[in-house]
This record gives sequence, structure tokens and C-alpha cells, in this order.
Amino acid sequence: MFLKPSTALRLSRVWRDDDMDELRVAVEGPDTGFAVTAYVGRSDFNNALRELRAFAKAIHGGLCDVRFGDFGTEYANGAVHFRFHWVEGQIFLTCRLQTAFDKFGRKEVADEALIHVRTEAALYDAFLAELGPFVERKRDEVGLALVPVSA
Repeated sequence: MFLKPSTALRLSRVWRDDDMDELRVAVEGPDTGFAVTAYVGRSDFNNALRELRAFAKAIHGGLCDVRFGDFGTEYANGAVHFRFHWVEGQIFLTCRLQTAFDKFGRKEVADEALIHVRTEAALYDAFLAELGPFVERKRDEVGLALVPVSA
């Protein structure tokens, strides 16, 4: 789904039960935007939070991969893969998103997007402060503010 451009990565809870959450994940860069829904198990959610917190302490660079759902026709709903890359005080974020597969003529297809965006340490720290309560189900939305890649 194409979105009106702004500058944020947004996670919104669509649905939940005891074991799983369904999230709407939107990446909105200055020139493009894309949104998908993906299922996230509770343990996967907690592991992602732990890894993102550890990444925040990587003062000499680092990588952090976060995945929700999985890619391919055999998986339900959509998929998300974020790669956070810490370089010289900036965080570069590569976002791969895939919608659920639907019938298209005689085959099953999904829309996909690969979006490159950037944020800064202070914005990432603010995101982490909101992400904990989001994972704990004390809030239903969280966002990471982004800055222009060329800035």
C-alpha cells in the first residue's frame, strides 16, 4: 500500500491474543511510503526489543536485524525485515516489506518495497523509550522519527 509521504517508521497494533500480535508496519520516507501487516509472536517481540536495546549501546558501529513474519507464499500475512546500521553517529535503516500473497490471475503474488531511511541517536533513544510499553501492550502505537538521507 502506498502512503502519503512523511518521515517516520510506525508500528500499530491491529489485533492480539495471548501468543501473538498483528502489527501494521509503515515506513514513510520523504519521497515514498509503504505499509504491511505482519504477525509477531510474543517471544519474537521480546527478542527484538532486547536486540534493539543492545544495538543502542553500540557506540563504535554495529548492525541489528529485526524480522517480523517471513517472506514467501507459505507464510501467513506479510513480512518485515529491518536492518539498522550505526555509522558515525547516524543510524541508517534498510526496510524490506512484503504484503500478504493474493491471487493474481493464475498465480499468487505479493507487493514488496525496499526503502532506505535514516535517523539519529536521540530519535532512536526516544523510539526505544516508547517501544518497551508497546511490546508490553501498554500502548498500541509507536513511531521512530526519521531525517532526510541527504542531510
